[in-house]
Amino acid sequence: MAVKRLQIQVAEKVKMSILGVVWVKAKRVNISSRQIEQHFAFLGLRAILECNQLSRLASTVMEQGEEPRRLGLGGDEHRRAPNLIGVRRHGTERRRWLRGSNESRVFPNLPLGQAERLVLVSPTLVDGRKPSRQQHGGYDEYKLKFRGLGHGHGQSNCHAAVGQAKRLAKRNGLAAVPPSAKIPAMDLNGKVALITGGSRGVGAATGLQLAKRGCHVAINCSRTADRAKQVAEQCQANGVRAVVVQGDVASDADCRRIVAESIEALGQLDILVNNAGTTRFIDFQNLDDVTDEDWDGILSVNLKGSFQCARAARAALEASDFGVIVNTASVAGMTGVGSSIPYCASKAAVINLTLSLARTLGPKIRVNAVAPGFIEGEWLQNGLGENYETVRAKKAGEGLLDAVSTPDDIADGILSMITCQKVTGHILTVDTGHTVGPRIGSGL
Repeated sequence: MAVKRLQIQVAEKVKMSILGVVWVKAKRVNISSRQIEQHFAFLGLRAILECNQLSRLASTVMEQGEEPRRLGLGGDEHRRAPNLIGVRRHGTERRRWLRGSNESRVFPNLPLGQAERLVLVSPTLVDGRKPSRQQHGGYDEYKLKFRGLGHGHGQSNCHAAVGQAKRLAKRNGLAAVPPSAKIPAMDLNGKVALITGGSRGVGAATGLQLAKRGCHVAINCSRTADRAKQVAEQCQANGVRAVVVQGDVASDADCRRIVAESIEALGQLDILVNNAGTTRFIDFQNLDDVTDEDWDGILSVNLKGSFQCARAARAALEASDFGVIVNTASVAGMTGVGSSIPYCASKAAVINLTLSLARTLGPKIRVNAVAPGFIEGEWLQNGLGENYETVRAKKAGEGLLDAVSTPDDIADGILSMITCQKVTGHILTVDTGHTVGPRIGSGL
């Protein structure tokens, strides 16, 4: 199917990778999205301007880039930086970051804050007016030019190019690209997600990351409504809608109500993150300390809750063109080591539930899971008490990365399972390499 050709007024931002920094400028270039992707692929960069993003960005106006000058790359003082894109500057036009109410006018489909990170624009263009030739000295039709990178594609190239880009930005009156600015792998703008157990930890981190990518969120909690409200307010600060929906996922009636109220408030449902969970820390050797209440309580939330929410959300997710479920499992379900035997069994069942649902709900709904290891934060601090730091240090030493995960690390994994459109039935382990085994030294 032929890709729709678009009149592009903006082609992209500052891109950084191990191959260098790409500064792209275009003005009303008649070029197809496929051609843009091919150009970026030629540079070894993954094109983020997918067809759906191009249609949303077609109304935007491109600002100019500038070719880095001679840099010392790969130990060669006379090697030039990658010849990316050189654009002449016309007139005395000043640039600034797109901000405030203007941002929503130029980027009506982008969440507030996202456009600020992505595009540099002219003040006159922000106001929706085309600058006159008399005012700015005229504009040339821009042609994309890509030249080979030559040799020396090492890490030093990237560092040098990034530094040069910052200096060029400062010299030309542009704000440097914030180091923390991340360009999402997939556009989630306008999607709606429901996150159970979203008032703290992994659930809260996931809600915030989704909101930063333009996704509206429903934050579920069973008891901590005040904390859930704080998370929702932080999500709203990213220019999206966010609501709190209180309810206990152990109750099927509550699950159906949680889903219904989320859809009523936000209009649709595209993403379900089954993150609600519970446990009781019980010594494995003390089998007599495990009660029927422990089994019922842990399985009702961790296992039945995930199934009940998936069942309640099925119709809405099938109606979406992006239906996806991500369950929060645990390496405890793989290794049999965790806070208690019922907890390990519940997470093993969640892994199996993920596979069964993936086989049942495809192709309209993808179902994946993320299996965290040790996670920093109050969940384990409360459970381990005074032993927390000792266990944390032990787990960090056993991992291949000499670290333990944070809630944001697990949220990264959940986001990847949401955005990988050709992945379903997958269990992503996020445990700093702990379950892989010990490091291999010299020899076998």
